[in-house]
Amino acid sequence: MFSSSDQSKKTFIENTRREREKREKERIEKLQLEKNSNAALVIQKWWKREQQKRQAHAQCWQWWEEQISNVSKDNDKTMQLFDFYQLLGLYCLLTRKEKHEIRPEGLTKLVKRLIANKFLNTANVVPYHALLIDMRYMHQARNYLEYIIMQCIKQQCENTTSTRPELLTFLLQYLNPKTYQTKQIIDASHIIDIPDKVLQSTAQSILKITLCQQSQSLLRPALVNCVEQIVKLEDRKTPDTAKINALKLWLTTMTRLTLYPIEHAELSSDALDMDTASKFLWTNTLAVPCLTSLINTMMADRLRKWALGAVAPYLFLPISNKKNNSSTTNNAEDVMELLSGNGALFLLANLVDLWNNSKNSSRSEEYMRLIELVRFFLNHIETYFSDRQSPSSFPHYHPIFKWSRATWGNNLPNTVFDRVMKQLEYIWSRPFMDQVFLDIIQFDQANSRFFMNNHSNRLSLIKLKGSNSNTQQQLQKNGGELAMFSIEVESIFFMYIQLTRLFKTHRRVIFYRIAFTSDLMPQLWKLMNHFGPKGNMAIYLDAAKQNDIEKEPLIQVLKIFCEACSIVFLTLDDVDIFTHKTPFSPNDLIQISDFLNSFYFTLIQQQTDIPAELPPAAESFKSARRLLLQIYDLDLHHPFCPPNHWLLVSSMTNGVKSFFTSLFQTINHSALSDNGAATPAIRKKKTLSSAAALFLTNLKQGDPVPLRVLQLMPHTVSFDMRLHIFRDWIALDQSIMAPKMFKSRYISVRRNRVLEDGFHALADLPSSAWKGTIRVSFVNELGAEEAGIDQGGPFKDFLTMLISEAFEPNYGLFSSTKHNSFYPSATSSIHGRHYIELFEFIGKAIGKAVYEGILLDVQFAGFLLARLLGRNVFLEELKELDEEVWRNLTFIKHYEGILIWNRSEGVKYNQHHVTGQITVS
Repeated sequence: MFSSSDQSKKTFIENTRREREKREKERIEKLQLEKNSNAALVIQKWWKREQQKRQAHAQCWQWWEEQISNVSKDNDKTMQLFDFYQLLGLYCLLTRKEKHEIRPEGLTKLVKRLIANKFLNTANVVPYHALLIDMRYMHQARNYLEYIIMQCIKQQCENTTSTRPELLTFLLQYLNPKTYQTKQIIDASHIIDIPDKVLQSTAQSILKITLCQQSQSLLRPALVNCVEQIVKLEDRKTPDTAKINALKLWLTTMTRLTLYPIEHAELSSDALDMDTASKFLWTNTLAVPCLTSLINTMMADRLRKWALGAVAPYLFLPISNKKNNSSTTNNAEDVMELLSGNGALFLLANLVDLWNNSKNSSRSEEYMRLIELVRFFLNHIETYFSDRQSPSSFPHYHPIFKWSRATWGNNLPNTVFDRVMKQLEYIWSRPFMDQVFLDIIQFDQANSRFFMNNHSNRLSLIKLKGSNSNTQQQLQKNGGELAMFSIEVESIFFMYIQLTRLFKTHRRVIFYRIAFTSDLMPQLWKLMNHFGPKGNMAIYLDAAKQNDIEKEPLIQVLKIFCEACSIVFLTLDDVDIFTHKTPFSPNDLIQISDFLNSFYFTLIQQQTDIPAELPPAAESFKSARRLLLQIYDLDLHHPFCPPNHWLLVSSMTNGVKSFFTSLFQTINHSALSDNGAATPAIRKKKTLSSAAALFLTNLKQGDPVPLRVLQLMPHTVSFDMRLHIFRDWIALDQSIMAPKMFKSRYISVRRNRVLEDGFHALADLPSSAWKGTIRVSFVNELGAEEAGIDQGGPFKDFLTMLISEAFEPNYGLFSSTKHNSFYPSATSSIHGRHYIELFEFIGKAIGKAVYEGILLDVQFAGFLLARLLGRNVFLEELKELDEEVWRNLTFIKHYEGILIWNRSEGVKYNQHHVTGQITVS
């Protein structure tokens, strides 16, 4: 049509395109305008509709307020049932539209009518409950009632200081299934079958749905908040008594509400089961800190009845025992997960507080029930807390345990946790300990035996009248009872082990109270000797040979015995043991030390992945070694053990096999092979040298046992053998050091300033360099260096003079006892801020003297050596430091009269011999 060169073609096409684009744009704009117009119309319609709804909503509230106000003007006038039903339904509808917002004034007016519970139906007066058994209204009436109950619970939980007591009265009335009773009906033709039973079932269902299910997230935080407010108010210098009493009343009332489920669970088949009620009581009521100590006495008695009498036994039964269910899961495990760590701690404290009451009839007879409860909770609590922070495992700070992974309760004030600890302290109180340890203390007494008490389902000790049979025969005859009793004892002591492990700040108090329970330690030793079929501590010796000593069920008893006895020994003196023979006689100590010697030696022989590490069993039984060394130290200053009692040879007869078997074989072989060719002294020296060489050979081969024995149990090897081992060890070390010997260190010292010059010259010398050669030249009083080459003599003189100067009492570093033994002086700090480095230097100098075999005329005090060796210091050691103080303390310790302390006149002694009474004024 057009030629390619025709310019009009291009113009036509361009104009056509522009017109088409213009028409398309106009079409799109028109569509968008129509769309916007339609959207505006929709918004206008919606806004008008919402306005109409709001107006209608406001008009409904206005009408509702007018109607309820008219009714409220005449409180004595009985309201028509269906008029109230209409108002109640409208209130529920309107508040639901407002996202369940509470209208306190309107709610209070409704609640007052429901509390009165008298409504007109034609000519009869009927309660609101009549609607719950009428087939036409029962479902809606129940929904309305549940809604009002939840609004009241929410209002109370959000405001614990509310001035609306009607809400609490309403809850006490309508959450109690016993109030759901009626003989009046609305219409006989619409009444449900078996109305009484249905009404009770409805009441229990309402209680379960509202209180046990829908209020789970409201109740406990509200109760905890109330407790927190009470504690803060009581800790003020001027407490607000009126407010505190109001809060305690609210707390008591809410506690009463939480008891409704458990009180009515046993009466119900399906509506409210025991499982739900028990979990609710544990996780919402008893998990509130200090609750039992803040509610009134009557409510605490009611709570005790259910917490200790029904709930605890039920929760500890497997589900399979209660329902036709193959599962063996324990209900308590689910409860523990809901409680988390702090909830379990608070629950345990409340249970202990409920138990510790004179009205608890089981307190004096069934203490094992409490012990089992405590053990169960501690097992769970331990997993939630740690003394070390871990961002992933224990991220939250905790006032008691330092770090926590509990989901709630970590931020409560310290004062709340202090009160919780006061509740728990009953477990390690003197009255409770005296009770639980009574059977142990009475064990093995004349005319006593074991029997099973069917009433309390626990073992006890009773006395048989006229029984003169031998105790050992009785134990053999009643072996089963003794085995059961040993399990009971283990449960008691394992509980205290758990307590000391968890509450580290109370560890010392717990162990001291166990240790100083009268007659407990000697009787416990007698009892342990009857454990197992063989007796004589055989079960513990066998357990020491196993890789995991904790598998022995009764091992915790031995741990407690060692810990407590080591504490008792700190206060004993020679009069106690050798005159009064209390708590142990010398013969008892011989038996105890013989067992501990074999037991701990077996533990340190166990293999470890890292030879330098101590076996875990030996690590956990440090108290056994501590007690063993205490008895050994006692034997040192007052010998009472037979010859060679402490040597390892004696333990060989008990079957302890180790490296020392070959060691003693070497000793015997060396003694026999001499054929009398040498004198006895020479033969002994050669024998010990061979044994020492064998010891070092095994040590170089990587056997850690010889070194462990020397470090932890040196008393099991004779002193002569230890001396030869030490000397050969030094010789071996010197031979190793010789090829890479450090360059000799040359120092010059003034004869009248040996300690000062020696310290400045050698203080910075590395520890390893002290093994090298140190050459000394002396400078005389004129400042000239003395002639001569140091071939060892001058250095020996240097060390002797240095130590002599350092230990001179007038120098101020050390003080001396009247026996001329030394200990650090209390005035040593006069040597300036570096006096600690001065002590360290003197220690290195003494070490160098020992290394080189130089004899020093210095003797440390016994109590100082004990501390340096990590041992406990006996009361007897005080005699060496200050004999007068020791004499006065032992006099007071053994005095049988009354000591009266008067601040102005000092101590007065009353000669009336009333043992154990001390008066301080």
